[in-house]
Amino acid sequence: MKSKRAVFILLLLVIIIWGLIAYRIYSTIKSDEISPIKNDFVNNFESVSPNEDFKLVANYRDPFLGKLMDVNVTRSKAKVPVAIIPLQWPEIKYKGIIKNQQSSKLLVMVSINGKEKIMKADQTIDQVTLSKIYRDSIIVIFKNEKRTLGK
Repeated sequence: MKSKRAVFILLLLVIIIWGLIAYRIYSTIKSDEISPIKNDFVNNFESVSPNEDFKLVANYRDPFLGKLMDVNVTRSKAKVPVAIIPLQWPEIKYKGIIKNQQSSKLLVMVSINGKEKIMKADQTIDQVTLSKIYRDSIIVIFKNEKRTLGK
């Protein structure tokens, strides 16, 4: 008897608590009023032009060392980023691998700009250097930039 009564009371408390949580979430989502934003803080900075220099004085106590910090930071004008022109790679396709039975050297069939070439490791054709040969891929270098090409 006592355990059934305790379970019933606890179940009722859980339902009430979850009901209050659901009500608060629902009332927050469905509220039609939008709280006004105080513009006092924003209005104080309207008279500042973007070309003005500011000086930040951070002379507060260091929380770890316990000493006063004497740091003066001045805002500098932003630097214009330099446009980086991407490297235009030739069209390279890995066609397959050829293994010489007698010398066990690996050769690779590669298509560079539509022209079929047979290359060995560390060979350069049309500024394209074959760096490494694997069964399913090759590593090529073009103007000091590496790429891995698969079949």
